Amino acid sequence: MRKSSPATALAAVALFVALGGAAVAATGDTFILGHSNSADATTSLGGTVAGATADIRNASTAASATGLLGRITSPAAGPSTAGVTGMNAGSGAGVVGKNTGGGPGLQSVVSGNGVPPLAVNSSARVPNLNADKLDGVDAGGFVPSSAVRRVGPVSVTLPNNGSFASPTLATFGQLSFGGYCADNGTTQTASVLVYSSVLHAAFVSVTGGTSGAGVEQNLDFNAGFPVTSFSSVPDGRQTMYTGVGTAVSANGHQVSFNVYAGQNIMGLTGQKCVFGGTFVAN
Repeated sequence: MRKSSPATALAAVALFVALGGAAVAATGDTFILGHSNSADATTSLGGTVAGATADIRNASTAASATGLLGRITSPAAGPSTAGVTGMNAGSGAGVVGKNTGGGPGLQSVVSGNGVPPLAVNSSARVPNLNADKLDGVDAGGFVPSSAVRRVGPVSVTLPNNGSFASPTLATFGQLSFGGYCADNGTTQTASVLVYSSVLHAAFVSVTGGTSGAGVEQNLDFNAGFPVTSFSSVPDGRQTMYTGVGTAVSANGHQVSFNVYAGQNIMGLTGQKCVFGGTFVAN
């Protein structure tokens, strides 16, 4: 039987030790598949391939299987570090996630609900991005801007001779809101009223404001329901009344309102009324 030379024996021992260790390749050595490799310098792979420069595939069906895993293992790593970085010198994406099996193309997993799942450096709108909530509120909880109407201030000045004026503030189908400004020579009145164009067919509920709460049904167009205080005060007294509530027309048109009516606000001679408010139509 032929004996191995000392050089062959040393080589065999070195190979056994190398393959049995945790890290088998150091900087400048061969990259060994199936084993842990370590390096203290960047390893690069370049080429001019029409497809992928590196194609890593994993046929495992295990729940923890991945095609590529990038890690930053130090807990002291700063916010600018990344487990995987994709860069593109052209106009295409830096990273593309593609799923042909029906799952998501990208998935973000963080340590808790207080950690944002994404971080971006641009305020540009992303086409086709469907956000279900904004600040924790579902899309159905927001009122479209087209449904909100702000009116005022609408000013009316009357001489001290017993005259009155009723400016229209807003109209929503069968419902309308108008101001009422009056001066009978000794007392003055300012209020906001709601009217219905269909007789005996509307409902109004006042839930807040200086007029207090109240309910009125079967409104007539010629007899509006005051949604702010309708009190008369002596000439020259400055007042400001508010009203908050909801009005519903015969055809189910609903309007939420927050209105105000003031008088003698400017301290002018004669009656000076000011009206306005916000309306939300559903």
